[in-house]
Amino acid sequence: GLYYFLPSNDGNSTSENIILSDRLYNINADEGLSSNDLYDIAVGKMGKIWVATDGGISICSIEEGKKQIERKDMTDGLPDNLIQQIETDKKGNLWIGTHDKGLCVYQFDKQQFHIPAIMQDWTWGSVKSLEVLEEEIWIGTQQNGLIQYVLQANEYFRSYNRAQSYEFGATNSVLADSEGNVWFTGNSNTLH
Repeated sequence: GLYYFLPSNDGNSTSENIILSDRLYNINADEGLSSNDLYDIAVGKMGKIWVATDGGISICSIEEGKKQIERKDMTDGLPDNLIQQIETDKKGNLWIGTHDKGLCVYQFDKQQFHIPAIMQDWTWGSVKSLEVLEEEIWIGTQQNGLIQYVLQANEYFRSYNRAQSYEFGATNSVLADSEGNVWFTGNSNTLH
């Protein structure tokens, strides 16, 4: 399930007293999550928590002390119900990595999912990790290495995998540092 801390109302929550004065809560499928198989979480607009599950996306919040859960799936425009990654861009949109259908983006201004045209014929397999930058998105895949998705007027992909003499198939994690370097881990247990 999904766990969260509800800080005490006294305003004195610290790492020393969080266990004593704060409460740890669980939200699971019995309470409305799309599934108990959870893969990633992100904060969306208005502070709601978006949860990637194998049954779509669950959007969770606490309002007036009560758990609120909204569910999104393929009937709402997701290209796949097995969601593995969610990352926020600088505009506040949520980029969503799926098991079989690549990426889509939830556009808050339009309140809908959008599948970029270039993603319509996704052939790189399961999305394991995402790093969303201003002009590009780095996509770590389960079988086909690292994909660079460039967000320009003429958007395009560049792949880094065994076919280009890179030594990895799976990319487990992707991270950009403050100097613009992109770091990633591959299935050969190396950091690149």
